Amino acid sequence: MMIPLVIFVSFFASRQAYKLIHFIGISKRLFSKPNSRSSHEIPVPQFGGVGLYFSTCITASVFVALIAFNNFESFFDMVDKPGGVLAFISGLTLIFYTGFVDDLIDMKAWVKFLFQFTSVAIVVLPTHGYLDNFFEIFGIDTLPNTIAIIFTFFVYLLIINAFNLIDGIDGLASSLGISASLFFGVYFSFINRYDLVILNFALIGSLVGFLFSNFSKTKKLFLGDSGSMVIGICIAFQSVQFMGLSLKFEDASIISHAPVYILSVLAYPLIDVLRVMLSRISKKKSPFMPDRNHIHHKLIDLGMSHIQATALIIFYTLSLIVITFATKNLSIHWHLLLMMTLALGLAMFPVALHKARFRSQSPENIKPSDDVLKTS
Repeated sequence: MMIPLVIFVSFFASRQAYKLIHFIGISKRLFSKPNSRSSHEIPVPQFGGVGLYFSTCITASVFVALIAFNNFESFFDMVDKPGGVLAFISGLTLIFYTGFVDDLIDMKAWVKFLFQFTSVAIVVLPTHGYLDNFFEIFGIDTLPNTIAIIFTFFVYLLIINAFNLIDGIDGLASSLGISASLFFGVYFSFINRYDLVILNFALIGSLVGFLFSNFSKTKKLFLGDSGSMVIGICIAFQSVQFMGLSLKFEDASIISHAPVYILSVLAYPLIDVLRVMLSRISKKKSPFMPDRNHIHHKLIDLGMSHIQATALIIFYTLSLIVITFATKNLSIHWHLLLMMTLALGLAMFPVALHKARFRSQSPENIKPSDDVLKTS
């Protein structure tokens, strides 16, 4: 019964925050100006992450505190590490600050990465929230402590930067954040991890509120790096918690092969960011150098609007999740191979179609159509 209230409070708080942020952004001329990679024609404030951060954190903190103080002992019986959410909010605050500064002054890539690394350390190290089990993939079960720490940091940083880099069209990063949080939130409610349930649905309410502003024609907002990295660390935290708890509650859960589900839920951002980075490195460019080589840009170039491209990618994600459930009885190796092949094949189809259509043009020189510019 509390879930609808959490969603409503975070949604309402975020809507008020986004309206204020748009007013300040326009009046103080704090906005993103169109450039050669843009698919919008007018300046748009890019500090949606401010509203996202505050509405999510305040809502989650208040409701977790209400449950904890009203039912302290039984509540913390359900929580593996009582300081986990508190440590997470601390790391979330630092990464929000990093993105906010980057939106203001364009922080250097290595400085931003250093702050991301520190944020992950704040989340992971105090609570020992490591991924120390490899789910018998390649015959590997328990990971040595040092390897577990390195692997956990890699997972966090990969997901954070994946969401940061896919935030290129309206609604995409926020919609993927909603779909992932909904999946994790339902699972955490099933195993009675109420602290994580509240965090998930507070994020969902804030992201739904943001979509209204992101698609608005008169009070449009962008997430900015502060917003996309906030979504990224939230989804990374949920993913790590999900994989750890899936082992603990394996006998009482319909979930098995947790890494395969993570692959399905995060297939698009992971495939897109790895493909783009490898492409940039192969061209002897910085992997963090912005361009229009993302899969969602190719969908736009092929004539889709932002809403259509986002809807297609969400449908792709939901389809993978359904297929993962339907094939859960396979061995983990066959399950993983099947979903990796399917996810990669479907994701690369627009790339192949784009290449065939624009064979004679460089991706960086292809501009969105006039119809797309008007819809964005």
